[in-house]
Amino acid sequence: MPITSANAKDASWLVYDRPDMREGDRNKVFIKRVMHPAPRAYHVWYEPGYVYPRHSHPVDEIFYVLRGEFAINGHHLLEGSLLFVPKNTQYGPEYTGSDGVLFVRVELWDTEAGPPGVQAATGNLKPWAGGVTKDGLPNVKSSVRGSTSSPRTELKAEGTRSVSAHDQQWRATIGKLPDGREETVICSRSLMAPFPSVNQVLHRVGFQQPMHQHGVDECFIFLRGELQAGEHRLTPGSVYFVPKNHPYGPFNCGPEHAVYLRIVLQDSSAARERVTMARMPEPWTGPLTRDGLPQLSPL
Repeated sequence: MPITSANAKDASWLVYDRPDMREGDRNKVFIKRVMHPAPRAYHVWYEPGYVYPRHSHPVDEIFYVLRGEFAINGHHLLEGSLLFVPKNTQYGPEYTGSDGVLFVRVELWDTEAGPPGVQAATGNLKPWAGGVTKDGLPNVKSSVRGSTSSPRTELKAEGTRSVSAHDQQWRATIGKLPDGREETVICSRSLMAPFPSVNQVLHRVGFQQPMHQHGVDECFIFLRGELQAGEHRLTPGSVYFVPKNHPYGPFNCGPEHAVYLRIVLQDSSAARERVTMARMPEPWTGPLTRDGLPQLSPL
């Protein structure tokens, strides 16, 4: 497979309709297939108050919350939260907060091997024709709310894990610049490891990361800033896919530090990625911005 990129802003919303949905829950679940069918990376929006019933998928998956909040099996997920759900695990119900929730869902499997199972069809996806809000979310003009009055059922979901990016420590990668100076060029924080392998990365303005490659499929979810990766211009909402053993780069940052998630697309049964580094990242001891990012000037 080739290196590919796509942006959620260019994808259309689809509305999910399940036969078992109550009338008040219609037009409550929306999906953008940012990348599909391989790899699979979606934007998902739940309308305020919606309760998604208990279910399972035959693939390992992660959710990363972009805005809003919801609660799943004891996990309270806010902006910056990451949830991992193992394949074939019954999880839910998913209780959406009063402002709804927008999250990225990524399936974790090697694109060459393909998904380990096939999802049985439980509903229909149809193009959404109701327009969008100024924030780009589906514009549902209805006073009918979801199942907010239903009592919460806190069932267990074995193997699920969650973490907030805001609680993780930043680490600095020191690089040697063309003029001989040694400077922090990248900061990163591990959200989950060794499986799933998910890191949040800040790429410093002025640093050109050279061509390189890894022995695993990789998926990058862009959160802020701008990065030029070869012919691919990556901005917030972009998904960038690099197949294993495929050289990629160089990376050039735009006028603002780029922040993105790096996700290794491996099934839980796969051998873990091993990366040899000439110099291990060091704990970041410098100041943070109001947004919780390392405070760095352009190089």
